[in-house]
Amino acid sequence: VLYMLFETLGISMTTGITTAIILSLTPISSCICESIILKEKTTLMQKILLGLGIIGVIYIAVNTNTSDGKDTIAGIIFIVLAVLSGSLFAVFSRKSSTHFNSMEVTYFSAMLGMIAFNSVNIVRHISSGDILGYFSPLFNIQNLIGFIFLAIVSTIVATGMNNFALSKIQTSTASAFSGLSTVVTITVGVIFGGEHLYYFHYIGITLILIRMIGVSYISIKKTRSDTTKV
Repeated sequence: VLYMLFETLGISMTTGITTAIILSLTPISSCICESIILKEKTTLMQKILLGLGIIGVIYIAVNTNTSDGKDTIAGIIFIVLAVLSGSLFAVFSRKSSTHFNSMEVTYFSAMLGMIAFNSVNIVRHISSGDILGYFSPLFNIQNLIGFIFLAIVSTIVATGMNNFALSKIQTSTASAFSGLSTVVTITVGVIFGGEHLYYFHYIGITLILIRMIGVSYISIKKTRSDTTKV
C-alpha cells in the first residue's frame, strides 16, 4: 500500500530521469535492509555488481529525453520512501516465507491493497457526492481489459512469482533483477513502438545484465558451498 502510494505521488511530482535514478537505488536499499533485519550478508563482489547495475540504469536515464516537468522536494522524498517501502516489502516477504507460502503472502498483500485503495476511492466519491461514479469505469470494455491485466498479470502473477523467488533466494539477489524491467521497457519500445536503440542503451543494458548474471552466479556458488559444508 505504501509503495504504490509513494510511487504514484512521487512520479507526479518529479521528472522521469529523477524517478528512474532514485528507483534504481532499490537494490542497495534492499541490501542494507536485509543486512539489518534478516542478518543476511552479501559479498564485496555482489555489492560491486549491484552498484554496476545502478550505473547502467542511471546512464540510460540521463541519456534519454525524459526530463519533461520539474522536480519538487516532496516528489523526491516520496520516491525515496517508495524505494524504502519496496525494499521492506521484499525483506518481510522473505521473512514471512518461513511461516507462509508465497501465495498466502501474495493473497494477504493483494487483499490489503484492495481494501485500502477501494476505501480511499469510495470516500473520494462520497465526499464529492458522486458515489455512482465509483462503478462507471466498470462499464467500459477498455477499462475492464486494463483492470484484468493489471489485477491478474501485473499484480497476482508478478507479485506471486516475486514472493516465491524471495522465499528461495536473498533479497539482494532478487533485487539484482530489478534493472531487467528497464531492458524489457526498451525492448517493447523497439518492437512495438518503432523506437531506436542508441549506444547508451547498449552500454546500460550490458551493465544491467552483468549485474544480474554476476550476482546470481555468486549467490548460487555461495549456496552450493554452504550446502557442501553441511
